[in-house]
Amino acid sequence: MRVLVSKIPAHKRLTCIIPMRLSTEREDAIERLEFIRLDTDVPPEVGFLVIDDGSLQEQAEPIRKKCAELQIGYIRIESSLREFSVGRCRNYGAMYATSTYVFMQDVDLMPYPGFYRALLDEVDIQGLDQDVKKFLMVPYVFLTQEGTRAFHITEPSKRARKFLHMAWLNDKDTIEKVSSGTSANLYNRHWYLTRGGNSRDFEGWGYEDLECNTRMIRHLNFFPTPKDWQTQKYNFSSILEYATWKAPYRLFGDMLLYKGVVLFHAWHPVSKGGTYMERGDYNRRLFERKMKEFVDSRSEPDALPDMSRGRTLLLRRNAFTFARDVQPLLGTVIDPDSQLLSGERDLASFVLEHQIERVVFHNPYLDDRMLELYHEARTAGIPYIICERGALPNSCFFDPTGFLVDGDMYTWAKWGGSITEDERARTISYIRSLQNSDDALEAQAQRRGGDWARRKLGIRKGEKILFVPFQRPGDTVTRFFVGALGGYTEFVDLVRDVSRSIPPSWRIVVKRHPLEELDFDLDERCVYANDVHIKDLLDISAAVLTFNSGVGVLAMAWGLPTMLAGKAFYQHDTLNAVVSSREAVIQFLRAPKVPEQEDVLRFYNHLLTKIYSFGSFATKAVKLPDGSNMTATTDIAFTQLRWPGSAPIEFSDNKTAAISWNSFLFDRYRYAAAASSAGTVLREGAASSQSGKESVVASAPLQTGRAKKKWNKLLNNPRAFFADSRFKPLKSLAHVF
Repeated sequence: MRVLVSKIPAHKRLTCIIPMRLSTEREDAIERLEFIRLDTDVPPEVGFLVIDDGSLQEQAEPIRKKCAELQIGYIRIESSLREFSVGRCRNYGAMYATSTYVFMQDVDLMPYPGFYRALLDEVDIQGLDQDVKKFLMVPYVFLTQEGTRAFHITEPSKRARKFLHMAWLNDKDTIEKVSSGTSANLYNRHWYLTRGGNSRDFEGWGYEDLECNTRMIRHLNFFPTPKDWQTQKYNFSSILEYATWKAPYRLFGDMLLYKGVVLFHAWHPVSKGGTYMERGDYNRRLFERKMKEFVDSRSEPDALPDMSRGRTLLLRRNAFTFARDVQPLLGTVIDPDSQLLSGERDLASFVLEHQIERVVFHNPYLDDRMLELYHEARTAGIPYIICERGALPNSCFFDPTGFLVDGDMYTWAKWGGSITEDERARTISYIRSLQNSDDALEAQAQRRGGDWARRKLGIRKGEKILFVPFQRPGDTVTRFFVGALGGYTEFVDLVRDVSRSIPPSWRIVVKRHPLEELDFDLDERCVYANDVHIKDLLDISAAVLTFNSGVGVLAMAWGLPTMLAGKAFYQHDTLNAVVSSREAVIQFLRAPKVPEQEDVLRFYNHLLTKIYSFGSFATKAVKLPDGSNMTATTDIAFTQLRWPGSAPIEFSDNKTAAISWNSFLFDRYRYAAAASSAGTVLREGAASSQSGKESVVASAPLQTGRAKKKWNKLLNNPRAFFADSRFKPLKSLAHVF
């Protein structure tokens, strides 16, 4: 679909996205754009963006002019042949916005002075900057026609409190209903894009927001997952039992409802006919099917691009270059054509023709053509990013300067400065966790401890171990990053030479790379430890000799004297020594040089805070055509993502619910559970199976004496209900009412 863009809000923290399509039934929609002015104190960090989804040309022009008058952004999607889609509007708004957060605001919603400031405050209060999965849900107070008129003539400073008061009293003249489970949601824009936003399959009326938010809720795991998650019953106001997806859904709105942060929904006539409303039943079935697919297989819409990122030439798709959490950062993805890959055309002309912003490589040394493209990018000054696995467990990196040794991310100037006490404490904590955990880059045998490893290998007490972790001879770093010694064959010869003249108090223990199947032919004085965990070997080693393995990074965390025979990105005089002969190795063993602890902390802090991203890696073993083995990473669920030029992105990884049943948010559900166990009959309002929006049916009163009185007190005098509570957090809420 063709998209016309005008004045996207710039330099904002939050963009409010307002979907609309002008029709003869809702010609008031243009004037309702002025509702944003009802908040007379909109912070400068907040912008507004109207998404016009398919209004006819003669109707679109007045919308554009109104947006210009209000000095807000405007996007027109030429989709008049398709049914109006609120979800499509939200997705395009998120794709073209440039802010950290987006807020989905329907045109009929009325704020009040201070609303948007309160919304930004809640971003800070609820910690959205520390976890991109968190989102806010703003409750609605639906006004009657009379209530809408009264809202506008009420003094602005009193509107929110007055009409919330009427809502608590259930004033039928002004209040139609209240719903805390709504579509007025504030998301981290990057997270929204990674999840694919609203499914593109929804058009017409209903359910697109429910499908999106039930996925968001499951990803976040903020509240306990209730029983009967996929069951369609109850509604957001009357649900008393902690069951079905609606139970936790409404809690997100409750958090703001209790604080008095709401939006007021202006009355408008509701059309029961038309093709837009006809999609309701279809969308309900679609929602139920998609909910099941997500629970069963984590099926979601494709990630959406961040259009502010421009265009990326993606030379290879895999979990490092094209993980779902990374995809929006690539903007519009352009794939190479056969001419570029075959060398029939040069990179510079391709980049110019397709207006490429950056080139993304996986391993630029993978094959001859990829290496040519890499050298051409560097020579021509074409921006690029290399995406590969890191040297620490569950890590990867996105480097715009080069690949390991040939980049400049690891120079002393980058990591040799002082670190703060807080950074020192966090780095020490990480190193201790690294030492204590069983995590490793490749599959390992069960970890059993150093004493067990010594006994198994026949290493006597008092004998010192020189540990040699072998690498794959065909790997990039062993073929290209060589030093004075030569290649990997020369390194294996060096190990043989050392074994013949190593001091009597030393033993050599070697470990084959886990993906290799054949051992090197070594002197019998070398002990193979292929079935011993790498960390057990580090625990008992006195020194390490490696070509340029990532084990060298682990070795400095163990404080082990380390020798390098090739070129390594972690090479530095205070951390390790470079050797190229048997004599140099023997001399080092006579006086091993322990890495400087302060520099170890500096280097690790640099990896942890400036270079490495971390996540949960999904992997599988793969047999290549030449018979060799490979561990293929199929996906990465990031917990921390560092992308060049962007602030770090933090993702929670809640294995259990972050908020427990003890929170007073669960009072209605705890009360219902207690009443049920005591034999009390609870009659809950039945949700219409045809409803996909915020339909509300008032709960029937509880059918017991004491319970009935408490329930009536909550409905009729909520201030007294909370003021009289024996539970202090509830008592403190009395002032809200």
